[in-house]
Amino acid sequence: MTGNAIDRLMGSPHWRGSPPRVAPGGPAELGRVNRMLDRAAGWAMGTDGMRLVQVIGRDRALLRAYLRFAGSSCGGGCRAPTPSW
Repeated sequence: MTGNAIDRLMGSPHWRGSPPRVAPGGPAELGRVNRMLDRAAGWAMGTDGMRLVQVIGRDRALLRAYLRFAGSSCGGGCRAPTPSW
């Protein structure tokens, strides 16, 4: 193989705009609360929504469990380190 790891990664199919393997849920599948979470996360990131929330949100209990897990993984907050000067 030639090229470095970044060149190989950028040449992989998922960077070429391939369709998702699991279709994201629509507003009816997500429900009101999960749709609000999706829109808030999308607003914070400057996108139209988070695909992770849209896919996992199809099963409402799974999304809530994932959010609890992700929140506990942050250990008190996921903030970027601030300079000490």
